[in-house]
Formats: sequence, structure tokens, C-alpha cells
Amino acid sequence: MHGPNRHIPVLLTLPLMTLALFAASCAGEPDQAAPAQPLQAQAPDSEPAFFAIGETADRIAYVIDRSASMTDTFPAVKAGLARSIRMLKPNQLFYVVFYSSGPAVELPARKMVPAVEPNKLSAYEFIDSIEPAGQTNPNEAIEKAFAATPTIIYLMTDGEFKRSVIDLIDELNPDRKVIVNTFCVVYNSGEQVMREIASRNGGAYRHLTRSDLKKP
Repeated sequence: MHGPNRHIPVLLTLPLMTLALFAASCAGEPDQAAPAQPLQAQAPDSEPAFFAIGETADRIAYVIDRSASMTDTFPAVKAGLARSIRMLKPNQLFYVVFYSSGPAVELPARKMVPAVEPNKLSAYEFIDSIEPAGQTNPNEAIEKAFAATPTIIYLMTDGEFKRSVIDLIDELNPDRKVIVNTFCVVYNSGEQVMREIASRNGGAYRHLTRSDLKKP
């Protein structure tokens, strides 16, 4: 349905800095005069990863903060999310949900989908359509992510969660069968809670600086 030369819409609208991030991470250091290749034309990396935290998993859920305070960092976050999805293999499934103070915004399928090219293309369009707005309330998005029955969750924010979020995840993951990896973006005021979430759920925590966001 999609020809091999079809460009991914997310690359058509992301800022030049984000395009450079994709090109550097996927193609090394190309000739300065050469245009960046379309994302789907580039070879996948050996292991899926999301901002340097990568694990083998068959069902992956991304739970991403889209509150207004993410405005400056959101293009890089979206680029990293799209890059991580690009690296997934067809036998893996993925799910994406964004949160703020309003209703959680899910991948249009509202469920796990196989990481085949048509689903990846649809995900890139969806990711590109999301804009930051509102406050930080992850509860509904976390509930939806667990309902999608993942084996790994990537949970990201630049804000500070209430400790009740720890209790919510404990309730949703009583047997600790789901690994929860957590990130604080630039600001680390919420680090204590995010570290505890990761520790209690077999995951890893990472504080992403502005420099980290520019790295592959």
C-alpha cells in the first residue's frame, strides 16, 4: 500500500534540529551536502532502545508526558519516540499514550499493534500530531498502558508525580510482571518518585539532560 520511497510524515514537519538527530543516529555522519534519507529506508539498529534504555520485549508501551512544560523538549522527545519505534522488529508489538491534565491520547488503534511498516507509519503520523498542553496527570495514561498488557513500559515526565502514582502502579502490577523504566526530562524535581517506580518494578531510571536529548 505504501511505496518504498514514501516519506514518513513525522519527518516532513519536525524541526531541522530533529531531522539532524534522526540523520546522525541512523546514518552516522553523512556528507553535509547530502539530504537525510527517509527514516524507513535506513537499516534498523541491533537492539530496540528508548533514550539509551533498551531491552528485549515482545510488548512495549510508551507513556509520554505532553504537558505544556514539555514545549521546548517535545520535538526531541517525539524524535526519540519515533526512532525507538523504527527499531522495533515485526514480531514485537507496541502501544503509545500521551498524557496531560486532560484525557489521555492513545495511538489510534487503542491497543498493542505489531511493529510492521504500515503500523509504524501510522504511529509516526500520530506522534507528529501531538502538541504539548495542560498540566501533568499520568494516572489515566498509566491505567491504559497496563490495560494494553505490556511486558515493558517506558514512563516519561518533566514534572513531579504525586506519591499516589507509586501506589497506583503497585495496584496495577502486583506481581511485578511488567518492567517499568522511567525518565525525568531536563528537570529532576520528580526524580525520587520516578526512581522508586523503576526500582519497585524491575526497571531502570534515567535523568535526561538537554544534551542527552540531542544524542542518538
